[in-house]
Amino acid sequence: MTHLQEKYIQRLDELAWDSSHLLRAPVANMKGIINLIAQKDIQLSYEEKEQLISHMSDELNDLDQVIQDMVAKARKELEDRVV
Repeated sequence: MTHLQEKYIQRLDELAWDSSHLLRAPVANMKGIINLIAQKDIQLSYEEKEQLISHMSDELNDLDQVIQDMVAKARKELEDRVV
């Protein structure tokens, strides 16, 4: 029973780390990009806006990959427990 509790606590710690680092980084980057685009006192050229949108798309792709990886890892752990 102690081993299961230790494993559970370890998994919670991993989830907390993933949430605070892997998920948080792309979200924070997208918020920064949106703030830049939304500022009224900064004039951005079309090319600059396109570059910012491209960066935002890259961050969304990164976020999507992190989520897919987390789900796949959770599914694998569940499958390993069943087998």
